[in-house]
Amino acid sequence: MSLQDITNKILADAQAEADKIIQANKAETEKMADQKDKEIAQAVQAIERKGREKEARLIEQSEFKIRTIKKNALLQVKQELIDQAFAVAKKNLTGLDDIAFITLMVNLLKDAPRLDKAKIIASTKRKNQISKAMKRTRISYKFSAEKLPPGQEGFILSSKTIEVNNTIDSLVKHKREGLEADVVKVLFG
Repeated sequence: MSLQDITNKILADAQAEADKIIQANKAETEKMADQKDKEIAQAVQAIERKGREKEARLIEQSEFKIRTIKKNALLQVKQELIDQAFAVAKKNLTGLDDIAFITLMVNLLKDAPRLDKAKIIASTKRKNQISKAMKRTRISYKFSAEKLPPGQEGFILSSKTIEVNNTIDSLVKHKREGLEADVVKVLFG
């Protein structure tokens, strides 16, 4: 064997070994690339899943906000209707004819506590009807020089220590607390 043959053999063996190493590295590289592709695919799936979960949460939150806004709007409308119902009741009470107004005042005088040296504060407009109501109940109070503000109906029974507010405004406000649930049932079933 000549030196050339030995050199060729060494080169051929080296080339074969290099080809083996290249093939092994190529297989390892492909294996690593496949592994990285799988990891990337898993990462993409995880990101997509998190995105869908976040989207679902945002949709759920938006739907909750919309339901809350609708509910609050409905409650506001209902409250306005209730307010209107009591405003109509107040208007009806202030607009009572003389006979009905006197009957109402008789009942309020009967229910009011008896106060010594008390005076009646009334509106100028209804003073006469309140006088008639006092005669019917045989309850006698003097009228105060003080008058109810314009638009107020009814009376305030006032002594040095106690003041009993029997104005229509006060009556409606006081009765509203007990009747509001019934009004809600009537209005909204």
